Amino acid sequence: MWLCMTDAFLSVVQPSSTEDPTGEMLLVRARLRGDIRRVFPGATERHVPGRDYAFRALIPRQQVALAVAKRVAGIDYGNVKGATQERDRHDAYAECWGAMFRLQGRRHPELRERSLFSRYRQDPFDPRGVFDDAEVGLRSARPKRRRRKAHSTGKGNAA
Repeated sequence: MWLCMTDAFLSVVQPSSTEDPTGEMLLVRARLRGDIRRVFPGATERHVPGRDYAFRALIPRQQVALAVAKRVAGIDYGNVKGATQERDRHDAYAECWGAMFRLQGRRHPELRERSLFSRYRQDPFDPRGVFDDAEVGLRSARPKRRRRKAHSTGKGNAA
């Protein structure tokens, strides 16, 4: 299960039987140092080199359920991306949002005609499509290009 929170991204899975022979634990994984401890303050977050999720912790199932329920009960925002303060985390969530938005369009092509989809500069169902960040309230991951201003040398411009 992926959990996209405003301050943490976690993957929660069943650990292998060698990691937890009792079945009472869950393996909580994170890509960023500190994400596990942010949600589970007492957890021992260990770095595991060479794994897709670099940070991991074994946490009792009941503790995971309670922490997730507490986070759900505390939701006070109308948009996860908008409430995410870290720019790089926001941009990663926006990319995930875009991928799922395109999947929605492929699975439900009848929705492509709705006005929501007219907000984009290019076909949002084209994986190469570019979202109009200003229209949907996203901060772009790419820096904006600045136009060069024409500089006058002051020579030979008299009429």
